[in-house]
Amino acid sequence: MRGKALQEAEEWAKDKNLSYQDKQYLAASKEKEIQKEIAAREIEAQLEREKKDREATEQRNKALAEANMKARQRIRNGTIILVLTVLGAAISVILAGKEVKEAQQKLKETYTYVAYPQQLIELGRKLPLNSTESQLISKKAGLKIKDAQIEQVYLHASKSLAYQYLEDWKSAEESIKQSMNFLRGYKENKQEREGSESNSEFLETEIFALNIQGDLLKEQKKTQEAIEAYKEAFNIFQKHPELSSLQSADLKIIDSRVIESIYRSLNSLLSTDPSVTGDLKKRFEAYLTKHLYAQLEYFLKAKNWKSADLQTYQLMLNLAQREEQGYLNYDNINNFSCPDLQKIDHLWVNADNRFGFSVQKQIWIKTGNRLGIKLDYWNNSDYENNIKFAKAVGWYDEKGTGNNQARDKKGSYVSLDGLYKRIKDNSVGYRGSLPVIRSFSFRRGVDGEDGVNEVEIDIETIKQARSSSFLALRLANCNI
Repeated sequence: MRGKALQEAEEWAKDKNLSYQDKQYLAASKEKEIQKEIAAREIEAQLEREKKDREATEQRNKALAEANMKARQRIRNGTIILVLTVLGAAISVILAGKEVKEAQQKLKETYTYVAYPQQLIELGRKLPLNSTESQLISKKAGLKIKDAQIEQVYLHASKSLAYQYLEDWKSAEESIKQSMNFLRGYKENKQEREGSESNSEFLETEIFALNIQGDLLKEQKKTQEAIEAYKEAFNIFQKHPELSSLQSADLKIIDSRVIESIYRSLNSLLSTDPSVTGDLKKRFEAYLTKHLYAQLEYFLKAKNWKSADLQTYQLMLNLAQREEQGYLNYDNINNFSCPDLQKIDHLWVNADNRFGFSVQKQIWIKTGNRLGIKLDYWNNSDYENNIKFAKAVGWYDEKGTGNNQARDKKGSYVSLDGLYKRIKDNSVGYRGSLPVIRSFSFRRGVDGEDGVNEVEIDIETIKQARSSSFLALRLANCNI
């Protein structure tokens, strides 16, 4: 019996003489009714408590989000450490258990994405203003990586690079150790490790960090350890050749500079290691040459004439094994590989039929120049014809200005940056102007446009003429 029926029975029994069993029945029914009321109230109280807990959690999460937003803003204003410390303390007081761990993870991510890049920017400011190194560090600080742990690997490696530029070797070593610790931690996580083999972001970051580590070990004269670091990066390239592609327009963690640095450093160290066989050295040399060719093709397809021209000369030095000397002499030109000369010419002509060694040879002969005549046998006509050639291809201006006066005071050679600008502004002219012949003709010189040091054509006509003549002869002998 319950509810209204129980109430009516209790009213009826007030003036009645009930039996013991009837009294017990009514008492039991009453007790059961009370227990149900208590249970209902407890459920209601529990629901109310849960509602309040949810509201409190929402308020705490909202407060945390607002605090994080304020922290990021203050970090940008230079109050990184103070804000994070205060924020961390406040959250620890407000939250407990799982919420504290989540808040701490948020703080780590905030520090990764804001504080470390800010530290990197500050290190870059210590380097010479507008230097290649400071610009590179600034670029590294601006690159964003999705995964917070991979970001840690990247940023600590970048800090090590900055410290190496600053010659703070102790800090450089500490930073690269932190980078490698995060790298190992990422690999040890089973779930992340399973996806790392196909994660280009992780693989590029690993290559980048290994290159920085190799550079530091090389500086510390730890040759074998440096070789192992470079080899590990090299092996990743071999397993994932798509990583060395230059075709992507996206901002990449590694670029051609990093790739070339690994190849060159590995070649350099292996050449001093007596335990390394000649075949292995040639194998790595071939990889570097292949990469230089790939860069040239990329620049030519992109119509980046300046970079393609500079890359051509770098490639020719590599092919002639004259990178250490930095120039080509008569013997180098006279013995230059015909297949490679043909391949380079083919790449240029296909990119734009105004350019190429074969085009230059035609103009050389058309302007009355002889092939391969040694300097001792040159006459006045040879020098005059050489100037005609230089004018025809756009290397020489009739009237000289400033510091670029030619010996005869009648004209001047054009600076390389000036030549590149003219070609850029004129998409149909300047036939035969590229690639520029540099074997004897160029030197590091005066400040160029925009205050950047540029390579200038040497005003000594004899040297330019000699290199042009010898190259023209080699082209003729190679049937180019």
